[in-house]
Formats: sequence, C-alpha cells, structure tokens
Amino acid sequence: MKKLFTFIAMALMAFSANAAKIELSLEDLGSGWNSSYDAATKTITYDAAWTGRGWWLSEADYSAYDNVVVDFETQELGVQLVIEYKSASSTTQWVDPGKTQIIAALDVTGKASVKQIYIQSSKAGKIVLKRAYVATADDVEKEAVKDLVLSTGDNLTLAAGASGWNCPQSWLAKDISEYNTIVFEITSLEGAAKATVQMVPTAGGDAVNEEIFFVASSEAKIYYFDISTYKTLNQFAYQNTNKGADEEETAIKESKVVVGKVYASAKKRSEFPENPTGISTIDAAKQQNGVLYNLAGQKVDESYKGVVIMNGRKMVQK
Repeated sequence: MKKLFTFIAMALMAFSANAAKIELSLEDLGSGWNSSYDAATKTITYDAAWTGRGWWLSEADYSAYDNVVVDFETQELGVQLVIEYKSASSTTQWVDPGKTQIIAALDVTGKASVKQIYIQSSKAGKIVLKRAYVATADDVEKEAVKDLVLSTGDNLTLAAGASGWNCPQSWLAKDISEYNTIVFEITSLEGAAKATVQMVPTAGGDAVNEEIFFVASSEAKIYYFDISTYKTLNQFAYQNTNKGADEEETAIKESKVVVGKVYASAKKRSEFPENPTGISTIDAAKQQNGVLYNLAGQKVDESYKGVVIMNGRKMVQK
C-alpha cells in the first residue's frame, strides 16, 4: 500500500483528550496520491481506482475513542475508510454507492498511536465530504441514522378481487439512501395480503415494484425486505391476494390486515434476527431454505397443490 504524502493535514484537537468527539478538519486534506481535494467545496477527486486522500496524523492518541466517522453527500462511488497505526495492522471499512456515512472501528491495540486516516475509492470519480470525526461508541450511537417511520396503526379491509387495494399514505418520494431494510410489523391478518413497494434504484432508471407477501395469522409477525440498492421510496400499498390462479372471482374472500408499524431502518438485513422455526422473519430478498407455506401460514411440502409462499414469493403448485 502506498504511503500517503506527509503533507500535514492534522486533525485539529479542538477538544481535550476526554471529549466526546474530535473533529477531523475539512480545511485541508493535503495527504494523498493520484487525487486532489477542493477545500471550498469539500470535494475529493480520485484520478484512478484505489487512490487515496485523507489526514496524516503521525501518532495521534485516540485511546479514549472507538470509531472514526465520515459523513458525505450521496455519491455514486463505493469507498472505504482506511486507518493505519504505528503499532497494529491497518483497519478498513467499506460502504456501497449511495450511502452517506461510513463508520470504522478503531483497533483496540493500535488506537493509541494512529498514523493516518484516508478514504479510497474503487474507481475514478468524486465524493463530497460533510463531516469527519473520531468518537466514542456512545456518541456514534446518539448520532446514528434513526428509523424512518412510514406508517403506524393502519387497520385495513381489502375487498375481494383486483379492487382489494389500499394505499393509506399519499405519495411519499422519501430519500431512503441511508437505509438498508424496510420492516412491516403486521399485528394480525385474516385472509391473505401483500404489500407492493415502489422504489427507484440507486443505479437509476425506472421505478421498480417489489412485493412482500404476508400470511394469515392472529399473532403479530414481522417481515423484512432489503432496500439497500434503492435510493427513493415512492409509495407502498396493500392488496388482497386470496384469489388463486384457478379461482373464480366469486370465491374470493376479503382480507383484513392490521398493521402495527412500517419503517425503514439503517440496519442491514443481516443485523435483524432470524427465526428458523417460524415465518415471522420472511425476507423476500433472501433465501429461507425453500420452506413452503400455504396462505393460512401453515408449513406444507412439495406435494401440496395450490397457492404457496416460498422465500417471501407467491406461486402456484399444480
């Protein structure tokens, strides 16, 4: 790994050693290679992949702290934060394109002598910084991205057939670039229903409709869905799904769904608990070992004929 130029762009220790956080100055990021920094616009420009730009600290004592945090504008580059020490191996933390914050843990052994901190990009391009600081774990938790509550207390009756739609929210157009998972807390469900979530991908293009299927239950269930590759949530709506592929419209029953809360979380899908013995953690974007359920929420096998849900998706077995 190339050593950063020893251009001193020191983190100004405006606070004492036991302060809650230490700001890293954005006035000058003079240390780096094959890259440049515009202090007026707080913009790092990378001339090629895996070049770097950051702070040369020589031997900063961050023993009272736990993390390095960098906030930036929503960007199209995947970037990683690298922390080098005098007495330990370097640590890195990666974030995908579209994210606005990176949090890297300080090495317990090396944090008393931090040599340098820099940001790398996986390809040529630009990122715009908003803030950079060293903080305790408690302080990072206080400033963490909070859940984005989208809906609470919806009590819906979904009519039979294609008319069984209900969209209790108006057009949302919410920026979800800081969030990774959407969570539906369903208090109870009579019949069968799904939520259709319309989102715009981070990579651009037309809005995409994703479906999360719910199963009948008198007990509360939680459904998770990965939204880490999307930047905008336009809207979501509920629909009756009682109609099977071969059923006549007159055979359809209405569905009643009680929704406790719907929210977007900054937590990744992998950070939420799994429930291998039940279906309260259906994840439509992640494999669930191919377990099949009927619309009543009962586990069935491959010999079952009719509408089934597998891995959060509905299909018909004949």
